[in-house]
Amino acid sequence: MNEELKLLINLQNLDFKILELERLKNNIPKEIEERKASLDSAEEEYKNKESEQKETQKTIRIKEGALNDEMEHLKKTQVKLNEVKTNKEYSAILSEIDSIKKNKDKFEEEIIMLLDSVELIKKGINEARKKVDAEKVAWEGIVKEKEKELKSLEEEIRKTQLERENIIGKTETKLVQVYQKLSDHKDKLAMAEVKNMSCQGCFIKVLPQKYNELKSGENIIFCSNCQRILYCQE
Repeated sequence: MNEELKLLINLQNLDFKILELERLKNNIPKEIEERKASLDSAEEEYKNKESEQKETQKTIRIKEGALNDEMEHLKKTQVKLNEVKTNKEYSAILSEIDSIKKNKDKFEEEIIMLLDSVELIKKGINEARKKVDAEKVAWEGIVKEKEKELKSLEEEIRKTQLERENIIGKTETKLVQVYQKLSDHKDKLAMAEVKNMSCQGCFIKVLPQKYNELKSGENIIFCSNCQRILYCQE
């Protein structure tokens, strides 16, 4: 095979390697952000649980205030029983007392239910706090791991780029320019292998004469259809 062609094949392989390394490198912030989203979600759940507890405790205080009002109302109304002069007034006050007691019982039941809810919410808060702590540890671990991976990728990219520059230095300048132009306009695929007498860049058949010339490895051959540099390893 033509030595220049071998150099170009190596150059394209290095370009593919750099592309993949860059892809992995650029994906790291996304991977960190995805893990951060899990932590943010856990923290949001924890805050919601705390807010729920505060709102429930606020409701309890309101209910307790209403209960105290009903109890005061009950005391005052019971005192009135000693002041009534007619059976009608007595019956009316008894009816009022009965209504107050029902309201008092209702508030007491509601307060008990709310207190039970607070206990459940507290358990939920503890569980949510544990989840936040676990997610934070996991996220911090991912950040350290990805930072290490990032440094490794950057070093690998640097080494590969040096290899690339070394190959460019050994290759004819005009040929490198042609390769680079094709790479820029052909989705980084400046060169295409020929398999079964077909260009793997555009899948058009290569004429027998051109195929034989390619097999001889003496000259740089271009695909007559897609203009890519052809090579054959068959």
